Amino acid sequence: MGTDALSQNRSNLASPAKPSGNRIEALDAIRAFAILTITINHISSLTVYLGRKGANFPTYTHFGFSSAAETFVMVSGLLFGLAYFSKINRYFYHRSIGRMFKIMAANCVLILLIFSVVSMSPTEVGQVTGVSLNGSANWNAITSALTMLDAPFLATILLLYVKVIAILILFRLALRRTRLIVTISLAIYAFSQTRILSGLPWLEGDFNPLSWQLAFVIPAVTAKECAVWLNRSVNGRGFVVAVPFILVILGFVLKASLRYLTDIDLQEQFLFSKSHLGPLRILSAIVSFVFLFQIFSYLQKYFPKLGNIFGAIGANSLETFIASVVAVYVVGALWLLQPSTISYWAFCLAGSLAVGVFGYLFTQWKRMAI
Repeated sequence: MGTDALSQNRSNLASPAKPSGNRIEALDAIRAFAILTITINHISSLTVYLGRKGANFPTYTHFGFSSAAETFVMVSGLLFGLAYFSKINRYFYHRSIGRMFKIMAANCVLILLIFSVVSMSPTEVGQVTGVSLNGSANWNAITSALTMLDAPFLATILLLYVKVIAILILFRLALRRTRLIVTISLAIYAFSQTRILSGLPWLEGDFNPLSWQLAFVIPAVTAKECAVWLNRSVNGRGFVVAVPFILVILGFVLKASLRYLTDIDLQEQFLFSKSHLGPLRILSAIVSFVFLFQIFSYLQKYFPKLGNIFGAIGANSLETFIASVVAVYVVGALWLLQPSTISYWAFCLAGSLAVGVFGYLFTQWKRMAI
């Protein structure tokens, strides 16, 4: 069953996730949820760097071995594949390269916004984020960021997207066959876990592209199959539907147990590494992704208005992500004016709400403009 079946005949899959064109609204809703989660997590990180102490605002990231970033990348890969990868080659290359240039342009806008916010913020914000505003260092930092040779605090995921799309284009040029692409992607991921090439500048940073390409490439090249399988996971009965929920609970218990028994930072360990997308981390991300798909599919079915709101927020994720990063920098500056636990919690709620409102209104404006 192909992508067209998903688009043209909803009843064939009996899916509570409403397809729209080559999109599935539950996937947009998941992406919205991931962006809002990322917003709160980034506010937590920045305020900690600025001196905040105490518990972080709870998000689903704290209840497993993966974060919202993995979910965001996998959903983006799946939607990218549904939109572009099933087309004939000339459309795939044209649209993929066009997407890369759009991300580069968005990165330029984001960098200028970040430096603008930091220029009006207390000096501590620039110090902890590494966004320099002093003389030649300022110009060098801006030039490196605009050319995507480097990225300021919280903006590295755009650099990752350009790299993984470039990797996917190279795979399509050289390999063409889906099974071969999946095999090579897995092999490159396995090789990246050896960390032999970790010293290379292209591979440094928060996200190693040789590892993270797995979370984008495989959903992209198997998008049709993944979409059908995801719908079956919702339409199944009994134990089949319960499996992701059971695994999520087991992951939470295991993580809580490890934290209780040891003080080791799991993100720095091989199996759970974030920068190299450790094996157990990617498995946890897959389970969380399927679980979230089930949740938002049922939300779309039984509470369609709320599901549509989340879908609208996630429909234009690039612009909403830019708003998220800018909001985090603004919140960091505002929190310094009133540094307290109460203000932190209030800013987490206000910041995520502002990002959600922006994403929803931007999508509505874009739909009206078409």
